[in-house]
Amino acid sequence: MATPIPASAPPPTRARAGGVREVTRLAYPIVLTQMSQTVMHVVDSIFVGRLGAAQLGALGFSGIWLWTVMSVFSGTATGVQTFVSQAHGAGDEKRCGAWAWQGLYAIVPPLTGHLADLFDLRMALLLPALCYAFIALFGVYARRPFGQR
Repeated sequence: MATPIPASAPPPTRARAGGVREVTRLAYPIVLTQMSQTVMHVVDSIFVGRLGAAQLGALGFSGIWLWTVMSVFSGTATGVQTFVSQAHGAGDEKRCGAWAWQGLYAIVPPLTGHLADLFDLRMALLLPALCYAFIALFGVYARRPFGQR
Protein backbone atom coordinates (compact mmCIF):
# COMPACT_ATOMS: atom_id res chain seq x y z
CA MET A 1 0.00 0.00 0.00
CA ALA A 2 1.32 3.39 -0.95
CA THR A 3 1.59 6.12 1.63
CA PRO A 4 -0.08 9.32 0.47
CA ILE A 5 2.27 12.26 0.24
CA PRO A 6 0.94 15.18 2.27
CA ALA A 7 0.27 18.23 0.19
CA SER A 8 2.65 21.01 1.05
CA ALA A 9 1.09 24.02 2.67
CA PRO A 10 1.03 27.10 0.48
CA PRO A 11 3.62 29.68 1.44
CA PRO A 12 2.28 32.42 3.68
CA THR A 13 1.17 35.40 1.67
CA ARG A 14 2.49 38.78 2.60
CA ALA A 15 0.45 41.91 2.19
CA ARG A 16 1.38 43.79 -0.91
CA ALA A 17 3.42 46.93 -0.20
CA GLY A 18 1.22 49.96 -0.68
CA GLY A 19 -1.94 47.87 -0.69
CA VAL A 20 -5.24 48.82 0.88
CA ARG A 21 -4.45 47.01 4.13
CA GLU A 22 -1.15 48.87 4.62
CA VAL A 23 -2.64 52.25 3.74
CA THR A 24 -5.54 51.62 6.13
CA ARG A 25 -3.16 50.68 8.93
CA LEU A 26 -1.17 53.87 8.39
CA ALA A 27 -4.15 56.19 7.89
CA TYR A 28 -6.52 55.17 10.68
CA PRO A 29 -4.86 57.34 13.39
CA ILE A 30 -5.30 60.42 11.19
CA VAL A 31 -8.90 59.50 10.42
CA LEU A 32 -9.63 59.08 14.14
CA THR A 33 -7.99 62.41 14.90
CA GLN A 34 -10.10 64.22 12.31
CA MET A 35 -13.27 62.52 13.54
CA SER A 36 -12.52 63.48 17.13
CA GLN A 37 -12.03 67.12 16.10
CA THR A 38 -15.43 67.11 14.41
CA VAL A 39 -17.11 65.48 17.41
CA MET A 40 -15.45 68.01 19.73
CA HIS A 41 -16.79 70.91 17.68
CA VAL A 42 -20.32 69.44 17.66
CA VAL A 43 -20.26 68.94 21.44
CA ASP A 44 -18.92 72.48 21.91
CA SER A 45 -21.80 73.76 19.76
CA ILE A 46 -24.33 71.87 21.86
CA PHE A 47 -23.05 73.39 25.10
CA VAL A 48 -22.39 76.91 23.80
CA GLY A 49 -25.72 77.05 21.95
CA ARG A 50 -27.47 77.41 25.29
CA LEU A 51 -25.57 80.62 26.04
CA GLY A 52 -26.90 82.66 23.14
CA ALA A 53 -26.69 83.47 19.46
CA ALA A 54 -23.60 85.69 19.72
CA GLN A 55 -21.66 83.02 21.58
CA LEU A 56 -22.70 80.34 19.07
CA GLY A 57 -21.69 82.67 16.24
CA ALA A 58 -18.32 83.21 17.91
CA LEU A 59 -17.86 79.46 18.21
CA GLY A 60 -18.59 78.89 14.54
CA PHE A 61 -16.40 81.77 13.41
CA SER A 62 -13.43 80.78 15.56
CA GLY A 63 -13.78 77.12 14.55
CA ILE A 64 -13.56 78.03 10.87
CA TRP A 65 -10.75 80.49 11.52
CA LEU A 66 -8.74 77.91 13.47
CA TRP A 67 -9.22 75.35 10.71
CA THR A 68 -8.03 77.87 8.12
CA VAL A 69 -4.93 78.82 10.11
CA MET A 70 -4.07 75.20 10.88
CA SER A 71 -4.51 74.28 7.20
CA VAL A 72 -2.06 76.99 6.15
CA PHE A 73 0.52 75.75 8.65
CA SER A 74 -0.05 72.11 7.74
CA GLY A 75 0.21 72.73 4.00
CA THR A 76 3.32 74.84 4.36
CA ALA A 77 4.91 72.24 6.62
CA THR A 78 4.24 69.53 4.05
CA GLY A 79 5.90 71.57 1.31
CA VAL A 80 8.87 72.49 3.49
CA GLN A 81 9.34 68.85 4.56
CA THR A 82 9.62 67.82 0.91
CA PHE A 83 12.43 70.26 0.19
CA VAL A 84 14.20 69.69 3.50
CA SER A 85 14.12 65.92 2.89
CA GLN A 86 15.61 66.36 -0.56
CA ALA A 87 18.37 68.60 0.76
CA HIS A 88 19.08 66.24 3.67
CA GLY A 89 19.19 63.25 1.32
CA ALA A 90 21.65 65.09 -0.91
CA GLY A 91 23.84 65.80 2.13
CA ASP A 92 23.33 69.57 1.88
CA GLU A 93 22.59 70.43 5.52
CA LYS A 94 22.85 74.20 4.99
CA ARG A 95 19.90 74.19 2.60
CA CYS A 96 17.75 72.38 5.20
CA GLY A 97 17.79 75.46 7.43
CA ALA A 98 17.26 77.76 4.47
CA TRP A 99 14.13 75.86 3.46
CA ALA A 100 12.78 76.00 7.01
CA TRP A 101 13.22 79.78 7.08
CA GLN A 102 11.54 80.09 3.67
CA GLY A 103 8.53 78.29 5.14
CA LEU A 104 8.35 80.79 7.98
CA TYR A 105 8.73 83.72 5.61
CA ALA A 106 5.81 82.36 3.56
CA ILE A 107 3.48 82.02 6.57
CA VAL A 108 4.18 84.84 9.02
CA PRO A 109 3.47 87.97 6.91
CA PRO A 110 -0.11 87.00 5.93
CA LEU A 111 -0.96 86.17 9.53
CA THR A 112 0.14 89.48 11.00
CA GLY A 113 -2.99 91.42 9.97
CA HIS A 114 -5.69 92.44 12.39
CA LEU A 115 -8.40 89.80 12.64
CA ALA A 116 -11.16 92.21 13.60
CA ASP A 117 -10.34 94.67 10.82
CA LEU A 118 -10.08 91.91 8.24
CA PHE A 119 -13.53 90.50 8.93
CA ASP A 120 -15.22 93.64 10.36
CA LEU A 121 -16.12 91.81 13.56
CA ARG A 122 -18.15 93.36 16.33
CA MET A 123 -16.84 93.22 19.89
CA ALA A 124 -19.78 91.03 20.94
CA LEU A 125 -18.48 88.35 18.58
CA LEU A 126 -14.74 88.99 18.74
CA LEU A 127 -14.13 88.44 22.46
CA PRO A 128 -15.99 85.10 22.72
CA ALA A 129 -14.34 83.99 19.46
CA LEU A 130 -10.88 84.74 20.85
CA CYS A 131 -11.68 82.91 24.10
CA TYR A 132 -12.84 79.81 22.24
CA ALA A 133 -9.88 79.95 19.84
CA PHE A 134 -7.50 80.07 22.81
CA ILE A 135 -9.17 77.06 24.42
CA ALA A 136 -9.36 75.02 21.22
CA LEU A 137 -5.85 75.86 20.04
CA PHE A 138 -3.99 75.30 23.27
CA GLY A 139 -6.36 72.94 25.06
CA VAL A 140 -6.21 74.86 28.32
CA TYR A 141 -8.57 77.09 30.24
CA ALA A 142 -8.71 80.47 28.60
CA ARG A 143 -7.81 83.71 30.29
CA ARG A 144 -9.87 86.73 29.47
CA PRO A 145 -8.26 88.51 26.53
CA PHE A 146 -7.02 92.07 26.62
CA GLY A 147 -6.60 92.14 30.39
CA GLN A 148 -10.32 92.16 31.22
CA ARG A 149 -11.31 91.52 34.81
